Amino acid sequence: MKTHYYFIILITFFTSCNHGIPKEKLTVIENITLGGSESSINKQIDSLQIPQKRFFNRIIVENFNDLSNSNIYYSSHFTNLFNFNQFNIPKLSIEHLGRLTPVTLEGTENNFALIVLLCHTDEPWLWGDLEKFKNSINEKYVRLEVNDLVIEKIKEMYIAKYGEPKSVNTSSLNTFFMINGNSLSEEKNNSDLGVTIKWELEYYNITFFTGFDLNGIYNPEKGYSESTNGYRANIGDRRVDPSANELHCSAYAYIYYQLNEKAMKELKTRNTKL
Repeated sequence: MKTHYYFIILITFFTSCNHGIPKEKLTVIENITLGGSESSINKQIDSLQIPQKRFFNRIIVENFNDLSNSNIYYSSHFTNLFNFNQFNIPKLSIEHLGRLTPVTLEGTENNFALIVLLCHTDEPWLWGDLEKFKNSINEKYVRLEVNDLVIEKIKEMYIAKYGEPKSVNTSSLNTFFMINGNSLSEEKNNSDLGVTIKWELEYYNITFFTGFDLNGIYNPEKGYSESTNGYRANIGDRRVDPSANELHCSAYAYIYYQLNEKAMKELKTRNTKL
């Protein structure tokens, strides 16, 4: 009887976590569980051993003084879930990552969302004497642009996992995120069309903003001609050449996981502290 009593206590303890919401119903990409305090989700990400790196946030590094400027770097944890081998170009250091950023509810110290920024990596341009030290500079350049087949494969993955989306909307009024220095900024755009796909689950919603078409080009041999960067923008008349297996690109695409009202009420997310 005593063993049975202790078993009941253990069951009660574990089912009381997350205020009665089963953990799996709050678990999103890379097994991250939404909700809880800001410090607890950071500890959770560390305990999951999700990779973290520092990247250049601009493609041109002019001199040694730049290397000591913290504003040209952006660090975060990231997922390799979207790092499809068929689109990577090892000789150019091109990979496709999802940069992970937990979001704290304003006015509290509690997590309620997670941003996954879709991006690719590339070799930085090292000017002058820096070129001689290329092999000792490990940071790669990161830009928020991926080709449209990466977007399509992600869409297929999410439909396979979550079913058909609740809605698919095309609009010229969109929210997106930019890397500014070593932090993220939320921006609004009311001129470029973008498609937003949404799934609604029992305790959280998923928003997949598929990005803007800013005339970027992906070439399987040469990599990206980036529409989001002034030095490598496709500002001329050149467009995608299908005969060269080139692909259109999407800039500033992201996936946004957010607790819904039901979850926030049960988790008491709006309390200042948990």
